[in-house]
Amino acid sequence: MDGSYKRLSSTGYKAVSVYSAFLLLAGSCTQLIMFIVLLKREYRKKILTPCFLSIIASNFLLLYGSLPFTFVSSVMKGWIFNDKICHFVGFVAGTGSVSMIATMAVITVKIYLLVKNKPFVGNRIERDNSQTKVLLGVWLYSVCAMLPPLTGITEMSIEGAGTNCVPQWSPENTSGRVYVMFLLTMAYIIPVSVSTIYLAKIRKVINKNTSESNYYFVNLCFRNLRNINKMCMFAIVFFTIAWLPYAIVVVICMFGKKSSISPEIEMAPTLLAKTSAICNPFIYAIVNPK
Repeated sequence: MDGSYKRLSSTGYKAVSVYSAFLLLAGSCTQLIMFIVLLKREYRKKILTPCFLSIIASNFLLLYGSLPFTFVSSVMKGWIFNDKICHFVGFVAGTGSVSMIATMAVITVKIYLLVKNKPFVGNRIERDNSQTKVLLGVWLYSVCAMLPPLTGITEMSIEGAGTNCVPQWSPENTSGRVYVMFLLTMAYIIPVSVSTIYLAKIRKVINKNTSESNYYFVNLCFRNLRNINKMCMFAIVFFTIAWLPYAIVVVICMFGKKSSISPEIEMAPTLLAKTSAICNPFIYAIVNPK
């Protein structure tokens, strides 16, 4: 584990501690409220409820897998935990991040499969058993993506002025560089691309069928799915924007220019990325109040 890192000013550490505490508190409240709502009888059998529950689990991993350690480290003005804790933080928070965007991609594909076959829209709003296997696959995919630092193929590194642990973004060996490119591609580029492509397909199909259909119930189903699609679109756009600065920092570090990044600039994208974990419920409520 790389223990060398630049330090923030005293004011910088105070700002990080306050913001990380805010994220932890706000994230806990929003995810708990969302969880309670999804357990209501009218939502239990909805087709996307398991996906939203998966996103809640992902957000909790991201929040509780890293922010308590970030808060303590910022108060102590540096990383005070051992290597095992560092590996735990990087693995758990990373798994949560990967599973969150992967689940969003699954949602867009699921909606597309619903809307592309108009005669069955009304009969397929309820949940089917195939989702369990798909979501288990998402979590297996996410865990496998974060395994290399635990197995010694690459390493964990302390970042954010000694307040967080992540995979080594500036590896000195070929296997480490390959892993960074693999993780960037599989955990960000591919899920975001899949989501974008299917959101466009869904929009095209829904617009076509709502204008052609005279069957009221089918038309209503398509309109409900349009609202869900809009909700997913805003969530994915926010996720993409929130994580883009961090992805850029990762690329800069990978090409050996980490020394040119100040600790403040390195810390800001990290906290912005974790903000995505508390905003999804607000997006759902604003876009789809029902």
